[in-house]
Amino acid sequence: MDDITLAIGCSAAIGRDRLGEELVAFGRRRPDVLVGVHEMGRAGLLAGLRSGEIALGLLPGEPDPGFRSVRLWEDRALLALPRGHALAAEAYVAPDAARDLLFLASRRSAGAEVHRFLSRRVFGEGACPTSDMRDCGLGRILAMVADGGGAALLCESHDYPALGQVALLPFAHPAARFGVYAHWLEEREDAALSALLGVLTPAY
Repeated sequence: MDDITLAIGCSAAIGRDRLGEELVAFGRRRPDVLVGVHEMGRAGLLAGLRSGEIALGLLPGEPDPGFRSVRLWEDRALLALPRGHALAAEAYVAPDAARDLLFLASRRSAGAEVHRFLSRRVFGEGACPTSDMRDCGLGRILAMVADGGGAALLCESHDYPALGQVALLPFAHPAARFGVYAHWLEEREDAALSALLGVLTPAY
């Protein structure tokens, strides 16, 4: 019997490593199914779902009305600051206290899209905190934050490298919490996809 391949599209806002334990469990249950995880922006992910290139798409925010969806977990926006910053000693940070900071963000791997999404959640629609978009990866962004070059907006579920002199603070704002949803086309659901959904979430 030939192996079955399932492609999962994962928003750059949520770390693909977040799925590690679930995918290992699924591999034990269905060794005949090969799962590939691809990090991409929202537009490409939704287009891939519609074309059938992606079987399952994971996105933060709200369910997309064009697909079936199920909530996987709750995520939240974090503020990354150098440990010596005055706000870094707080347990939580209010959006107004962070509004005037310079935010660093990566253009790579849909980094600008992630930054805009988190900015809207924390500061509201139409709010544009001062941002410096850099052509470098997240690791370099965090190094610049550690050196006092600015702040950054991050998702709690992402798997970050060693933070060193970077402090992560949750925002004290209800909208800073949001769901992460799995999306799929009902007509493309089969036994393999149903089994994967059953491993990813008991709610399915």
